[in-house]
Amino acid sequence: MPGNGPPIRLGFFLQLIGVAFPFRPGIFYRGVDRLPFPPTPEEEEELSSSGRARLLSLWEEYGDLSFTGELHGDEQLARRLRTAFADEGIDLEMVYAEVALVGTRQAEEHFAEIEPVITRLRKLHERVESLPAGIQELGYDVSYPLPRFHSVLFQPGLPEDPQTPDLDLNSAGLLSTVRQVEDILPIANSMDSSWRPFCGILVCLVP
Repeated sequence: MPGNGPPIRLGFFLQLIGVAFPFRPGIFYRGVDRLPFPPTPEEEEELSSSGRARLLSLWEEYGDLSFTGELHGDEQLARRLRTAFADEGIDLEMVYAEVALVGTRQAEEHFAEIEPVITRLRKLHERVESLPAGIQELGYDVSYPLPRFHSVLFQPGLPEDPQTPDLDLNSAGLLSTVRQVEDILPIANSMDSSWRPFCGILVCLVP
């Protein structure tokens, strides 16, 4: 269990670049809740009719590999897709993420509800035996731990209440310390939200 045992590796993700906070001018969010959205059926038709069959095929491959989780457990596969998207004019950032902290009994109760999925992910990501060279910690997000994620730092989702501490975000729009995460988690998991449990998720940039 996170917080009482080893971190749960969520793996590798391709993320949108230049995602600004709606209510925090000048700060860009680099957490987990910025996954790219595959094209809509209308956009797929436009790509097909405009001769972008390669990009359309790439989106389909991305969707399939994300759904099965294979993308998140394979660094080289994630790198290949990032390069392929860049060749098609779509620049994405590659990050590694892991659940570093659950933190509260209430969160652990909600965590038990998704434990079967976490168990599947843990087995899938056992092959992530070591992290890439040059990896850079960006900070901690507070988010639902399964894709498509839901970050209370970004949405924003925390209640406007005197008990809610000010969010002292770093240059990546994330929290810098576990202590900050510990202050936020009880508030996040006390909310009436279908996205619980919220967990502390370490986010690292993969060069």
